[in-house]
Amino acid sequence: MMSRSTIVSRQVWDELFESIVGRPHQSEDDAQDLNAYLEYLQARYTPPLSDAFTPIFHPSTSRYTSSTAKIVASVVAVAGTLRKKPSSSICNVVAELIEASILREECRDQYRPVAEYLVFCIQGWITMLYDPMPPDHMPPATFNINTTGFETHHQPISQARRPFGEVLAGFRVWSNLQVRSQDGGLPGSRLSSGSGFLQPSFLHAGVLTSIGGLQICWVNAIGLHLTFEPTGRLFLFRMPSFCRMQSAEGSILDIIANAVADEDEDGSDDGEEDRHANALQCRRLATEVVQSYSVIFAAHSKARELYTHKERTRASVNSKKEPDPLLDTVCGNSIRKWTTMWEPPPGAINASTVFPVLWRRLLALQQYIESRPARGGLRGIYSDQRNSYNWYTFWAILIIGTIGLVLSFIQTAMSVLQASYAIKAYNKDTNMCA
Repeated sequence: MMSRSTIVSRQVWDELFESIVGRPHQSEDDAQDLNAYLEYLQARYTPPLSDAFTPIFHPSTSRYTSSTAKIVASVVAVAGTLRKKPSSSICNVVAELIEASILREECRDQYRPVAEYLVFCIQGWITMLYDPMPPDHMPPATFNINTTGFETHHQPISQARRPFGEVLAGFRVWSNLQVRSQDGGLPGSRLSSGSGFLQPSFLHAGVLTSIGGLQICWVNAIGLHLTFEPTGRLFLFRMPSFCRMQSAEGSILDIIANAVADEDEDGSDDGEEDRHANALQCRRLATEVVQSYSVIFAAHSKARELYTHKERTRASVNSKKEPDPLLDTVCGNSIRKWTTMWEPPPGAINASTVFPVLWRRLLALQQYIESRPARGGLRGIYSDQRNSYNWYTFWAILIIGTIGLVLSFIQTAMSVLQASYAIKAYNKDTNMCA
């Protein structure tokens, strides 16, 4: 069975898992997922962030042997506060950390903006709804997030007094998770009538990059998964292990969803039924993110090769340039090409059944690839594998036709040789008679 990470003590390791997932760890998968998450935290909490936050920690935190252990203890405390009061403002969470002797008393006034920024970062790492960035200057005046995929990149730090849900709404974070329309279908699409199917040969990474011209961009915000920009960037979430931890009821993401999903960004109340539907959708999204990698990478040898030789390093989550271990698994990194050489291409997927949350994004990708023109020449035909049956049929005809031409050439050459020998024999007989 996989052992726990040695980054933190056993007690802190157990507390972190329970605060994030909502239950004690029970399996090897749990240990693998939390170890990957710890390495992610360790990679995120580095200078200049760690340098900015070191002065605000309470002297009692010196008992932790490393800066990573200190920030993990802070993550546990913030997650515990959000579990009790998920709509708490950042200011209130700072007050809780002061009471718990994690932050200094001066964080109530002198260091308050720095402490608020620390909590803002931790809440981003806990939920992975946004990717916090280091402050522009000290003391910070705005909350900043990674600009990739978001329309709003910063908010005034005065938002720390507002409920956490309003901070998310200010970055339009929740709109990234609203991937299902009210009637469950996309107006004007084939899925609106319930007859929509996704073709894996149109959706694997080999086609998306070669035919679609898309560049894969690995992100730390779960709501951006499978969105793509007209500029040619396709966003994929790099931490499927986090999704596996968050896919059950009682996870921290589920609690946040229950607390804030009942209000849209205009402040209107959707009602209790829609609130629970959105929370369920959020958990389902986490599950579908994990499933989607098999369509994008694992189901096709060309896509697996792309992941192994290029995207695996780009998707790394730690300082060793290693990816999430679960990402290796779901992207088929261990599958060898020869083992699947004679397998038939995967069949069509009933999108609304298999991906009831993400089907709109997958359909948008498929429609984009369908609209791309085929390249000319044999090389273009060879690289265009959108329709597997047509591709195999073309090459079968080409190979059979080539063999036929070669055999015809050989037959013609043999006929010429036979005629040549016959002429020589005739001339020889004629000379002998003369």
